[in-house]
Amino acid sequence: MEFQKTQVCYILLQWVNKMKVIIYKTENNGVAIVHPSPNYENSLEELVDTVVPEGSTWKIVDISEIPSDRTFRNAWEWEDLT
Repeated sequence: MEFQKTQVCYILLQWVNKMKVIIYKTENNGVAIVHPSPNYENSLEELVDTVVPEGSTWKIVDISEIPSDRTFRNAWEWEDLT
């Protein structure tokens, strides 16, 4: 089966988007996490423009950096920007 260049790019972009999430600092110093839809076709930077409130600090991180235990997720705080 032969893939066109655009098809390969689309498949790679979908795979990368599944491995990354957007986090941003909320008004009360908490952390919001945005998981892109599996069907999202654009870059995560473009998604930031539509979902992160203007002026908020944000970062794209690997999903493995997000704690898997969600018990105290409302108590998560933004500590570092690096």
